[in-house]
Amino acid sequence: MLLFLSSTDSTARTGHENGGDWQGEVYQKIKAMKETYFSELNEIHQKIAAKLLQVEVGLSFHIINLQRLIESNCRNLCLPVSLN
Repeated sequence: MLLFLSSTDSTARTGHENGGDWQGEVYQKIKAMKETYFSELNEIHQKIAAKLLQVEVGLSFHIINLQRLIESNCRNLCLPVSLN
């Protein structure tokens, strides 16, 4: 069974008699969480980004070496064999 509430039924949805108060409360909680956790999360993000960059550079190096090896092997396989 579906129940549709009109905008006048905001107290039924939020549990607050004053319809806009919950938004202010949520904003204040988010603001407090940002002040508490943002610097630590930002530091963790920076460490992860640096580590991913190291991994990416390492993979690029290995991919380039693999490409060179494949090209070298293809050249060796494609050379005509001389029969003497």
